[in-house]
Amino acid sequence: MSDAFKCVEQGLEEVFARAQGDRPAAIHEIELAAPDVQAIRAQTGLSRAKFTRSNGAK
Repeated sequence: MSDAFKCVEQGLEEVFARAQGDRPAAIHEIELAAPDVQAIRAQTGLSRAKFTRSNGAK
């Protein structure tokens, strides 16, 4: 079996085990620092409105 198949097979076995309650789901907590938006905007040279729109806001 290929390595890719083995990874997929292992993942499916884990999913089924969790679904049946045999294994608890893993929880990972990640803390991220708040971004310095002013510095990012200064680097991009965008106004507030253009910066906001460039990130998907309307």
